[in-house]
Amino acid sequence: GYYLIINRRSGRALTAYESGDSTTDSLYQYTPTADYSQQWIARGAGDNYYFINRRSNGVITASEDGNTVEVKAFTGAKNQMWGGHEQDIEAGVDGWWVLVRNNETGRYLDLENDSGENNVGIIQSRRRRNNQRQQWGFIPTEP
Repeated sequence: GYYLIINRRSGRALTAYESGDSTTDSLYQYTPTADYSQQWIARGAGDNYYFINRRSNGVITASEDGNTVEVKAFTGAKNQMWGGHEQDIEAGVDGWWVLVRNNETGRYLDLENDSGENNVGIIQSRRRRNNQRQQWGFIPTEP
């Protein structure tokens, strides 16, 4: 089924935001509404996962510069694979998933500027910080 991906620090959901470009959506955090733009499904490929958005069918993709993340059409490239090793996606305190690491860049999903506000971009952090802004929860949208 589909999930909301909620940041522990902000309590806000990963949201694919239409940028007007038919091939790329921006990735922000926004108040959870369970809109299709906030619904994700994880598809496994070995030890890796692709996170597919319900509205656009795009996947969370690490940017070429290794700093930001976007939602793009599926290509199967390494910059669209997350996890990779058991220690990179793991259950954390209170059921939160502590680490979501990109296989190509080796960076972790993180909040831009540690902000709890709406429309804040999602970035890739260079290092594992083990703080709440890098902790993500997967909340089912359907029973």
